[in-house]
Amino acid sequence: MSSDRQIAANRRNATRSTGPRTETGKANSSRNALRHGLTTIADSAEKRAIAECLIRAIAGGNADDTVFRHAYRVAECHIEVQRADEAQTAAIKRLEMYFDNLEQKPPSGGPLAITQYFASISKAISQLDNLSRYHKRADARQRRAIRAFEAAKAKAKAA
Repeated sequence: MSSDRQIAANRRNATRSTGPRTETGKANSSRNALRHGLTTIADSAEKRAIAECLIRAIAGGNADDTVFRHAYRVAECHIEVQRADEAQTAAIKRLEMYFDNLEQKPPSGGPLAITQYFASISKAISQLDNLSRYHKRADARQRRAIRAFEAAKAKAKAA
């Protein structure tokens, strides 16, 4: 358990932790979640068209509003998982390219070039790890959405 002094120190520190203050800092901070591009809504019209087809297939023709909303969430999660799959595949291909290049022609140009080459590989591995965690969370969201949809559909059927 925290002491009164520790609680007071935490509160003092919290007053200094207010986030970005400049417009540039705020703009940079607002883009933190978009680094891998998976949380952006790219081609919104295309996404909407795909989602509508999925919703019709999932919900069926005579679904009520609640079932429809849950079907929409399932479709949205499905698209999110697909995008995560595509991003992981692209990251794996980038890593394969690094290793293929390494087998064919090792980096030349001295220790700095070799260090930079392996730093690039390390960064690609880190990105793949991040994408893997994102994919795992997207999968979990999809499973929860499917369970909620099935519960809503059963409830609508019983009513």
